[in-house]
Amino acid sequence: MRDLDFSPEEIVPAYHQWYKEPPGLALAALEKKALSRLLFRLGGGSLLDVGCGTGYFTAWLAELGFLVVGLDRSASMLQFARERYGHLSFLQGSGEALPFSDRSFDAVFFITSLEFMAHPAGPA
Repeated sequence: MRDLDFSPEEIVPAYHQWYKEPPGLALAALEKKALSRLLFRLGGGSLLDVGCGTGYFTAWLAELGFLVVGLDRSASMLQFARERYGHLSFLQGSGEALPFSDRSFDAVFFITSLEFMAHPAGPA
C-alpha cells in the first residue's frame, strides 16, 4: 500500500476545507441528508467509513452516536484525521481488501471513495 501522489502540506488541508466552502458545503449537506435516511433505519451501532480521508464524515457519523472506525490508504490523510479527531479510531488500509472479518460492523460506508479505487467492482 502506498500513499497518494501529492504534497500533503498543500492538498490534505485543502481537501478538508473543501467541505466547508461552496460548492463542497452544499454537496456535503446533500450527502448528509441522503445518508441520514439510511442511518435512521440502522438506529445505531457500529460503522466502517472506508476512504475516510481527513475524517470529515467519520466525525459527523460519530456525532450522530455511531461507533465509527475510519479507514484510508493515505497516511497523510490519516495523520490529519488523527490530529483533528484524536478521540476517534483511524486505521490505514484499503477498501479493496478490508482488514476486518465479516460482520465486524453493522454497516460499511464508502462516502466519496469509490472513484479513488482502482477496481471498485472487484477484480476483473
